[in-house]
Amino acid sequence: MDTSTEGYMHQDDPVLTNYNKFKKQFGHDERIILAIDNDNIFSIEFLRKLKKIHKELESKVSYIEDIISLYNVRNTRGEGDKLFTNDLLKEFPKTEEDALKIKEYAMNSEFYRDLLISQNGKPALLHMADKNTNYKKENNA
Repeated sequence: MDTSTEGYMHQDDPVLTNYNKFKKQFGHDERIILAIDNDNIFSIEFLRKLKKIHKELESKVSYIEDIISLYNVRNTRGEGDKLFTNDLLKEFPKTEEDALKIKEYAMNSEFYRDLLISQNGKPALLHMADKNTNYKKENNA
């Protein structure tokens, strides 16, 4: 059963025709989002579980092309006239104090809040791209 918006439109609808042209030219970015609820997503115990889930999904789910979570998200910041980029958890926290510093940084960042973590800091999200969702790949364009 097709429950997409496109499924409810007539095939000759000009809006659908233009949308399909757009997808053919630019592709589309449909993602699978997995939310993992926990009272403290920045505890070392939870971050270890998140790392394990992330790695298992990468290695065992063949149709997943890309995963972004707190485990591997990029941390880009400017200091003066320099730009620094690394992973948020490049230095995996060894103490709860280290984890608290990461929490404070992430919760105050517009790049992570509401994208990988909620406002209340309880669910952590994993964004996954299915290898088959890119329109160009599906149609060999």
